[in-house]
Amino acid sequence: MPMPKALHPTKTKLIETAIVFLKQMPIGDISVDLILKESNISKGSMYHHFEDLSELLDTAMIEQYAKWVDTSIEVLSAFLTSATSRQEMYDGLIKVTELTQADSLSPVRMQRVQTIAKARGNEKMSHLLRLEQDRLTDAIRDIIIDAQDKSLIRKEIDSKALSVFIQAYTLGKIIDDISTEPSDQTAWDSVIHLLIAVVVAAE
Repeated sequence: MPMPKALHPTKTKLIETAIVFLKQMPIGDISVDLILKESNISKGSMYHHFEDLSELLDTAMIEQYAKWVDTSIEVLSAFLTSATSRQEMYDGLIKVTELTQADSLSPVRMQRVQTIAKARGNEKMSHLLRLEQDRLTDAIRDIIIDAQDKSLIRKEIDSKALSVFIQAYTLGKIIDDISTEPSDQTAWDSVIHLLIAVVVAAE
C-alpha cells in the first residue's frame, strides 16, 4: 500500500494555525486575517490551497478529529492488547474509562460534537469524517475480536456493536458536561464499571 502523500508545508501550517484558533475561540470568530497574521502566510498562498475560509476550517476540524482518533487507538491498544487474563482486561477497560471520561476532556468532547454537527449537509466534510470514524470503530473492533479470541470478552457480544457502545458512552459524557448539576464522577465511573464487568467474560 502506498504511503499517504505528505501535505505541502504551507497547507500544513494553515491547518495547524486554524486548529489553534479552534481551541481558543468560537468558530464564528475566526477570520482569514487572524489566520494569515498568526501563520505569516499570504492571502494568495492560502487561496492556492483552500477555496475559502470555510474549507480551511472544515479541513482543520477533520484533522483535529483524526488526531483524537489516533490518540484513542494508541491508548486502547496500550492497555488492552497486552491483557492475558480476564482481570487484566477488566483493569485495562477501567483505566481506559478513567482516561476518556475525565472532566478535563470536556473541551475535546465538545470539539467532536461540533465537528459532527458541522459535517451535516457538507458532503465533502461528511465523507472525510466518516472515514475517520470508521477507522476508529474498526480499530476498537479489532481489539475486541482479539480479546474474544482469547476468551477475555464474551464471544456472544457483537464486536462492532460493542465498539460503537464504548465510543457512545465516552462521547455521551458531554450530556453531563453541559448540565447545571453534573453527576458525581465516581458515581458515573461506577456505572461504567458495572457494564464493563458484564462485557468481560465471566469466570
